[in-house]
Amino acid sequence: MSGTFTEEIMMSFSNANDDRLSGSMPLNQGTHARNTTAVSMESQPSSQAPTRDEMNAVFQFCRKNLWTSVLNSVRNNPRIATTNMTMQNNITTTIIHQAITSKGDTSLRAKVVEEILCVAPDAAMIKNGYGSLPLHVIAQRNTKMDAKAKERLIRKLLQAFPGALTQQGGVGLRTPLHIIFTDYVSPRLTEDMIQQGAQACFMRDKKGFLPIHVACSRHCSPEKLQMLLEVNPGSLYATTNDGDGLLDLATKHSTKSHPNYALIDDLRRRLQLSIAPHHFTPKQVSSTDSNDDSYGTSDGSPASVIRAPAIASGRAASKTTNSRKRKRKVTADDNIKSMVDNTQAQANLLLLFSRQTHDDIKNFASV
Repeated sequence: MSGTFTEEIMMSFSNANDDRLSGSMPLNQGTHARNTTAVSMESQPSSQAPTRDEMNAVFQFCRKNLWTSVLNSVRNNPRIATTNMTMQNNITTTIIHQAITSKGDTSLRAKVVEEILCVAPDAAMIKNGYGSLPLHVIAQRNTKMDAKAKERLIRKLLQAFPGALTQQGGVGLRTPLHIIFTDYVSPRLTEDMIQQGAQACFMRDKKGFLPIHVACSRHCSPEKLQMLLEVNPGSLYATTNDGDGLLDLATKHSTKSHPNYALIDDLRRRLQLSIAPHHFTPKQVSSTDSNDDSYGTSDGSPASVIRAPAIASGRAASKTTNSRKRKRKVTADDNIKSMVDNTQAQANLLLLFSRQTHDDIKNFASV
């Protein structure tokens, strides 16, 4: 395709775009009045792979925020929605990636994303040249989009590709669950993402951060902290590659505008109780406590290797009891059983405390 023809396509779509935005033409009209020799939108959608020149033209539409022209291109040939475009820096991108990161009209950009996901849902599975899915990109805090539209599109992307939640992307190898904590989204959406992508709660990025580390370094609420700990209780003790724990990060990243008082106090309470004698009064134990004491490692495997502080009273009680019993030879099975019992006791203790703290926060909020 010649450069002249590409320019004709761009000019014709641009003219149509101007007419539609001014209200003189309906958005779904396939042809435009100014140039009847251009590509007809009333014809049947093409099934042929778009050429490089066609994709270059579409990329220019994206850069110039001519989103109605982009929509018409996709309607004329749906395969455009799943074909990579190349930016000036030789990094590949797609229409959805461009629509998310653009600074143009939010309603038009959202319409482009939603229509593409309707006709070509596989577009949600395509990574850009940085290794990021559309869900990675829209989860970022610098997206030029209002909160309502952003959350709606996140849910649409999750419907199209639920597996995106456990995909690592970008130079930092973060999952969308890591990235979503760099911005504020509603607790309801946060909870849905955690539940649907629970495995991501055990996945570490390039710097050894779990999603909960990012959350604590970005001023998350105790409510969201509780959501993460319910899925991965052992992450309360997890450290990053630099040796920072949750309390370290919450303290280090506190600022005058975000002092993190509630988060820091909550973390201190959890950590102090986790190393205190593990006896509880009836008021401290909830009737809804679960017996499920299994949780995974940072890489998603079933058995936990996350370090937890020893429970002093448990060891002291065991020592006293053993001293009263007749000594016998300790076997390998005894050692294994002891290790399992300790791990289960620590997990149960943390789960009980997490839920009790959650109840305390709710009660305090209702006063």
